[in-house]
Amino acid sequence: IDMQGVLSHKSNEKDIGKVFKVLIESDSRKSDADWQGRTSHYKITVFPKTDAQLNPGSYVWVKIHNYTRATLLGNIVDAPL
Repeated sequence: IDMQGVLSHKSNEKDIGKVFKVLIESDSRKSDADWQGRTSHYKITVFPKTDAQLNPGSYVWVKIHNYTRATLLGNIVDAPL
């Protein structure tokens, strides 16, 4: 399990600053103020809700600013050019 943690850390660290298209799945398990979704690489991503009318099944662009052992953390951004 330690090796998996090291590999996840390295992979997630490389994602900081990147923008991903994320499928919203549900409210975050830890906060109703956040959404939880997945990238096209199936990485769980958590990000704050905005005033935009979004629902599970919607796609958004999320810029990653941090991570935990198994989750990317970010904010919704405009679509990249």
